[in-house]
Amino acid sequence: MSKLWVLVADASQAILYARNGYKLLEQVGETFEPEGTPIDKAMGKPGRMREAAPISGHVYGHKSDLREHEKRVFAREIARKLKDCCDQFDELIVIAAPLVLGELRKNLDTNVQSKVAREVDKDMTKIQPAQIADFLFSLPAG
Repeated sequence: MSKLWVLVADASQAILYARNGYKLLEQVGETFEPEGTPIDKAMGKPGRMREAAPISGHVYGHKSDLREHEKRVFAREIARKLKDCCDQFDELIVIAAPLVLGELRKNLDTNVQSKVAREVDKDMTKIQPAQIADFLFSLPAG
């Protein structure tokens, strides 16, 4: 039986599960979340980005701009972590919120991409593993 892993992710967390027998999923490692939060974000201020020149720089205009940027950065983090553990699974099912799934597609390493058996654009991070397994194994083949 091949090693099947299931990634369940949204913009604030990612959980990896491994198939343990038929229709059973158990969590692999810890849930991971975006790395640190800048002080501007914690204080509700627009994020700031500095350029190389000492007098240049710009402010993210809206909180939504910063949130979208953070989602993209987190998706890259997830892709990097999957690359690092790619030799531990044979197949991968990716279940992710639509924006995160789109960013993952752009950032997955070719070795990881070759192992993706299925993608589901749905946020299931708050769903119990047994319900995720039931959902997955009820999907038509393909």
